[in-house]
Amino acid sequence: MSGSMRSRIARVTAGAAVLAAVTVPAAAAAGSPEGRPAARNEPATVVDGIEFDTVPDRLGRSSDFRYDYAGVAFVSRVWESRTPAGWSVDLDIVVMRGAHMRTKAMFRQWFIAYEDRSPTPTYIPFGVHKHYGWLAKDQLFWLIRPGLAVSVKLDHSRWASYDLVRTAWSAHR
Repeated sequence: MSGSMRSRIARVTAGAAVLAAVTVPAAAAAGSPEGRPAARNEPATVVDGIEFDTVPDRLGRSSDFRYDYAGVAFVSRVWESRTPAGWSVDLDIVVMRGAHMRTKAMFRQWFIAYEDRSPTPTYIPFGVHKHYGWLAKDQLFWLIRPGLAVSVKLDHSRWASYDLVRTAWSAHR
């Protein structure tokens, strides 16, 4: 990891309430072959042409989804683990393609409304490889180019914010 990324993570962690101390998972979920850093120059996972060289360890089973909503095509991979209450999402990587994402402002406004999270998380500006992005304690989303965006959401009760940022920063086309 570059010194620039390390300093950004440290600065955000120290100065932002959204990155307050997060507990590291106490219990490991079922293992997954995709829940490891890439080996032999192969990505850990690929979602709609976007390669992720690293995903957190101890992810559960993965499932792929394709759907369209309001003129945006979504392709996602979701990892889930069994819990006493049923199933819990560990990691959700979503690649979006559509006209709502022409500018960073249009994308941010549309995506936050689309997510419809209650309460709405506090997002702070946070770039990924010189692309405009926004970070909350459990999610990092960014605009790769007009019409193409990515969201990475990680269960912050079981993984540290560092794992979220590391996964997002491992993304490339």
